[in-house]
Amino acid sequence: MSNWMHGRLPWPRLLVLARVVIALVGGYSLAAILSMIAAKYSSLEGRELRSLIYLVFFLLYPIAIIWLFSINSHRKALLATLIANTCAWMSLYALDGLS
Repeated sequence: MSNWMHGRLPWPRLLVLARVVIALVGGYSLAAILSMIAAKYSSLEGRELRSLIYLVFFLLYPIAIIWLFSINSHRKALLATLIANTCAWMSLYALDGLS
């Protein structure tokens, strides 16, 4: 890492670790809730429903990670994952949960 980066970023390794945690935890939560919403609107049952949930989850999880790493600012990435997760969780709550 060049010297000019040390003057601008206080702890570059800590910021990278924070971005990884934001992407992994926030992306996991977002993919999980969106797969639950997909299961709620599906008419499938049993193995087919589980397959749909796995398919949606494993499709959305890498997309969420890539999306969160594509944001330039760490604060914006944290804010984006908080807003996306809040909207997803509130929409599931508005749909009467998983009942």
